[in-house]
Amino acid sequence: MSSRPGTGVPIALPVVRVEVSADEAFTVSVDKEPYAVPPGFGRDQVRGLLADIADELGPIRVEITESNGAKYVDIQTPSDRGPVPAEPAPVQPTSYGIRGRFGAGEDVLVTVVVARRTAEPDGTVAVRLPPAFVHRYGENLVLIGQTTKTPTTITDGGVLP
Repeated sequence: MSSRPGTGVPIALPVVRVEVSADEAFTVSVDKEPYAVPPGFGRDQVRGLLADIADELGPIRVEITESNGAKYVDIQTPSDRGPVPAEPAPVQPTSYGIRGRFGAGEDVLVTVVVARRTAEPDGTVAVRLPPAFVHRYGENLVLIGQTTKTPTTITDGGVLP
């Protein structure tokens, strides 16, 4: 949904918060959910991380809080990764293969883990994801229990209020 026809900017943007501690450690969250950064993540990598998140989710609101309390707010739009290199890139395979053994006729899902949660004592788990992420992937979002191997989709488990 756009704020104005033709802009492609949603009315409510996902919020990415970056907090910098006194020892230059970074804490990142997307819509209040922790977002993992690699060990040794540094100031020089923030711009690329924000570009990657915006490329995945669309426009985002960025809030950076420095260790001294200084705050910076901006909007990051999906990036244009620049012009095509003058030299042809090395030939990459057109696809990659993974083999596995499953039951005959079994539906097999290909997934990427974007978050991990531990189930409550009653077996329930709640995962909050950025609205743009849910809008983009919708019924293709799957939760899979690591012990029980039980899959749950949005249509099975419902959407959190």
